[in-house]
Amino acid sequence: KDVRGIELVSEVRALEPSTPIVILVRHPFAVAASVVRLGWFEATMSPRDAFIQEVARWCASHERALRSWEESLQGQDPTSSRTRWTTYEELTGAIAGDSVDEVVRFLCSCDKTWTALAAHRHDLTRRSATDFAGEVVAIDDEWRAAAYAHLVTSGWDRLYDERGAQRLPIAQLLTTAGK
Repeated sequence: KDVRGIELVSEVRALEPSTPIVILVRHPFAVAASVVRLGWFEATMSPRDAFIQEVARWCASHERALRSWEESLQGQDPTSSRTRWTTYEELTGAIAGDSVDEVVRFLCSCDKTWTALAAHRHDLTRRSATDFAGEVVAIDDEWRAAAYAHLVTSGWDRLYDERGAQRLPIAQLLTTAGK
């Protein structure tokens, strides 16, 4: 749920070029709603401001990660092929796209060590203890509008709408990234 981990992708790629990386993206409204519900924000902030700040942070972090990945592709960096972008919404079946099995196959294709993961496939489908499915629906419309402006500015509105849904498979977005 903490989007700051995406800030490390370039460093991991540089330090461990043979390590496959799966970037799991989730609608920033769901992430921000979870942050607010769990109280993971400064006590001096209002829940509204914390929600909007988390969406803004998500957009900035993901925009930088996407730009870095695009640059690695353009530079023919071989580590870019060892990075797979997927979304929570696709893995849970809310929109057509990657399945958990496809992500596991990707990992196995990069390194046979990951075949042990395939043997424990059933463990991968359990829901998170902090998964507040449907939480996005309860977001105040004013919060939603203020936060959505960050998606529009960053370009992530191409993937995610203002109601909390994914518009298209992320693979489709990635084929047009940077264009």
